[in-house]
Amino acid sequence: DKPPKAKKSKYGWVSKKHTLKHVATSEAKDVLIMDTQVAAEDAELQKILEESMKTAYATAPRGPLPPVVIREPESRKYQPLLEVPGKGKAKVTEEQVAHDLLSLQKPKKKSPAN
Repeated sequence: DKPPKAKKSKYGWVSKKHTLKHVATSEAKDVLIMDTQVAAEDAELQKILEESMKTAYATAPRGPLPPVVIREPESRKYQPLLEVPGKGKAKVTEEQVAHDLLSLQKPKKKSPAN
């Protein structure tokens, strides 16, 4: 069951031809080696994952979480977008922007001492 020797052709030396049985056994060995490597990598990854999970849960706070408060926005703080007279996609002028910015400012409260 030895593979035949290399034969010489008119183009030079031809590599040895392997029998199907020989190819099948060498492929089976390769698959076995790959399976053991994959199993070792899987075991290593599993170990790393377990360690990272332990550290993640070890540093997590214990007990109930603090309550979350959701507040409604203040109505005066937000204003609707400007409606520009004319056609749908008209641009807002700098004068309109300046006027709106001034209208957003609240007047300063005067102290009762003055």
